[in-house]
Amino acid sequence: MDNVRDRVLLVTGGSRGIGAATALLAARQGWAVAVNYSANSLAADGVVRTIQAAGGHAITVQADVADEAQVLRMFEAVDAQLGRLTGLVNNAAGNFVAPTESLSPRAFDAVAGIVFHGSFYVTQAIGKRWVAEAKDGRWKPGSAFRN
Repeated sequence: MDNVRDRVLLVTGGSRGIGAATALLAARQGWAVAVNYSANSLAADGVVRTIQAAGGHAITVQADVADEAQVLRMFEAVDAQLGRLTGLVNNAAGNFVAPTESLSPRAFDAVAGIVFHGSFYVTQAIGKRWVAEAKDGRWKPGSAFRN
Protein backbone atom coordinates (compact mmCIF):
# COMPACT_ATOMS: atom_id res chain seq x y z
CA MET A 1 0.00 0.00 0.00
CA ASP A 2 2.41 2.65 -1.16
CA ASN A 3 -0.25 5.02 -2.46
CA VAL A 4 -1.98 7.10 0.22
CA ARG A 5 -5.26 6.43 -1.62
CA ASP A 6 -4.82 2.73 -0.78
CA ARG A 7 -5.36 3.37 2.94
CA VAL A 8 -8.27 5.72 3.56
CA LEU A 9 -9.79 5.76 7.03
CA LEU A 10 -12.99 7.38 8.25
CA VAL A 11 -13.12 8.23 11.95
CA THR A 12 -16.62 9.19 13.04
CA GLY A 13 -16.64 11.61 15.95
CA GLY A 14 -13.01 12.32 15.09
CA SER A 15 -12.79 15.90 16.27
CA ARG A 16 -11.83 15.27 19.90
CA GLY A 17 -11.01 12.67 22.52
CA ILE A 18 -10.52 9.08 21.42
CA GLY A 19 -11.57 9.89 17.85
CA ALA A 20 -8.97 12.64 17.48
CA ALA A 21 -6.25 10.44 19.00
CA THR A 22 -7.19 7.63 16.63
CA ALA A 23 -7.11 9.94 13.60
CA LEU A 24 -3.67 11.27 14.59
CA LEU A 25 -2.25 7.78 15.17
CA ALA A 26 -3.63 6.48 11.88
CA ALA A 27 -2.17 9.45 10.00
CA ARG A 28 1.26 8.79 11.56
CA GLN A 29 0.99 5.26 10.21
CA GLY A 30 0.34 6.49 6.69
CA TRP A 31 -3.44 6.48 6.45
CA ALA A 32 -5.30 9.28 4.71
CA VAL A 33 -7.90 10.25 7.30
CA ALA A 34 -11.40 11.64 7.03
CA VAL A 35 -12.28 13.31 10.34
CA ASN A 36 -16.04 13.29 10.78
CA TYR A 37 -17.76 15.82 12.97
CA SER A 38 -21.37 16.72 13.56
CA ALA A 39 -21.32 20.22 14.98
CA ASN A 40 -17.83 21.42 15.99
CA SER A 41 -15.91 22.15 12.81
CA LEU A 42 -13.22 24.12 14.68
CA ALA A 43 -12.09 21.05 16.63
CA ALA A 44 -12.15 18.88 13.50
CA ASP A 45 -10.19 21.52 11.57
CA GLY A 46 -7.58 21.49 14.34
CA VAL A 47 -7.12 17.72 14.05
CA VAL A 48 -6.75 17.98 10.28
CA ARG A 49 -4.26 20.87 10.54
CA THR A 50 -2.16 18.83 12.98
CA ILE A 51 -2.13 15.86 10.57
CA GLN A 52 -1.28 18.05 7.60
CA ALA A 53 1.48 19.88 9.49
CA ALA A 54 3.13 16.50 10.06
CA GLY A 55 2.92 15.74 6.32
CA GLY A 56 -0.20 13.59 6.44
CA HIS A 57 -3.34 13.66 4.35
CA ALA A 58 -6.63 14.50 6.05
CA ILE A 59 -9.95 16.19 5.49
CA THR A 60 -12.93 17.12 7.60
CA VAL A 61 -16.31 15.77 6.65
CA GLN A 62 -19.49 16.99 8.33
CA ALA A 63 -22.35 14.57 8.86
CA ASP A 64 -24.78 13.63 11.58
CA VAL A 65 -24.31 9.86 11.64
CA ALA A 66 -27.84 9.47 13.04
CA ASP A 67 -29.11 10.56 9.61
CA GLU A 68 -28.68 7.83 6.98
CA ALA A 69 -28.80 10.26 4.04
CA GLN A 70 -26.00 12.35 5.58
CA VAL A 71 -23.92 9.20 6.08
CA LEU A 72 -24.21 8.32 2.39
CA ARG A 73 -23.26 11.87 1.37
CA MET A 74 -20.30 11.69 3.76
CA PHE A 75 -19.01 8.57 2.00
CA GLU A 76 -19.34 10.31 -1.39
CA ALA A 77 -17.37 13.32 -0.08
CA VAL A 78 -14.58 11.08 1.24
CA ASP A 79 -14.43 9.16 -2.05
CA ALA A 80 -14.13 12.39 -4.02
CA GLN A 81 -11.46 13.96 -1.81
CA LEU A 82 -9.34 11.06 -0.51
CA GLY A 83 -10.34 7.95 -2.42
CA ARG A 84 -12.36 4.86 -1.62
CA LEU A 85 -12.65 4.05 2.08
CA THR A 86 -10.60 1.06 3.22
CA GLY A 87 -11.00 1.51 6.97
CA LEU A 88 -13.57 2.66 9.51
CA VAL A 89 -13.52 3.61 13.17
CA ASN A 90 -17.06 4.03 14.47
CA ASN A 91 -16.34 6.44 17.30
CA ALA A 92 -19.22 8.95 17.22
CA ALA A 93 -21.19 9.05 20.44
CA GLY A 94 -23.58 11.22 22.33
CA ASN A 95 -24.08 11.52 26.04
CA PHE A 96 -25.32 13.72 28.81
CA VAL A 97 -23.40 14.18 32.02
CA ALA A 98 -26.37 13.47 34.22
CA PRO A 99 -27.76 10.64 36.32
CA THR A 100 -29.72 8.19 34.16
CA GLU A 101 -32.89 8.70 36.21
CA SER A 102 -32.89 12.38 35.30
CA LEU A 103 -32.70 11.85 31.51
CA SER A 104 -35.82 12.63 29.56
CA PRO A 105 -37.01 10.30 26.81
CA ARG A 106 -35.88 12.92 24.25
CA ALA A 107 -32.41 13.00 25.76
CA PHE A 108 -32.19 9.21 25.57
CA ASP A 109 -33.43 9.31 21.96
CA ALA A 110 -30.65 11.76 21.09
CA VAL A 111 -28.00 9.46 22.55
CA ALA A 112 -29.52 6.33 21.00
CA GLY A 113 -29.79 8.05 17.62
CA ILE A 114 -26.05 8.62 17.47
CA VAL A 115 -24.79 5.53 19.26
CA PHE A 116 -27.15 2.86 17.93
CA HIS A 117 -28.58 4.20 14.70
CA GLY A 118 -25.42 6.06 13.71
CA SER A 119 -23.18 3.06 14.24
CA PHE A 120 -25.60 0.92 12.26
CA TYR A 121 -25.95 3.36 9.34
CA VAL A 122 -22.20 3.82 8.97
CA THR A 123 -21.37 0.13 9.38
CA GLN A 124 -24.12 -0.99 7.01
CA ALA A 125 -23.13 1.54 4.35
CA ILE A 126 -19.46 0.53 4.37
CA GLY A 127 -20.37 -3.14 4.67
CA LYS A 128 -22.55 -2.98 1.55
CA ARG A 129 -19.67 -1.40 -0.37
CA TRP A 130 -17.10 -3.91 0.79
CA VAL A 131 -19.37 -6.89 0.11
CA ALA A 132 -20.10 -5.58 -3.40
CA GLU A 133 -16.35 -5.08 -3.96
CA ALA A 134 -15.52 -8.49 -2.41
CA LYS A 135 -13.33 -6.79 0.21
CA ASP A 136 -12.24 -8.57 3.34
CA GLY A 137 -13.41 -6.33 6.18
CA ARG A 138 -11.51 -8.09 8.94
CA TRP A 139 -8.66 -6.50 10.84
CA LYS A 140 -5.40 -8.36 10.47
CA PRO A 141 -2.82 -8.34 13.26
CA GLY A 142 -0.01 -5.98 12.44
CA SER A 143 -1.97 -4.15 9.74
CA ALA A 144 -2.61 -0.88 11.53
CA PHE A 145 -2.75 1.15 14.72
CA ARG A 146 0.38 -0.19 16.34
CA ASN A 147 2.76 2.07 18.22
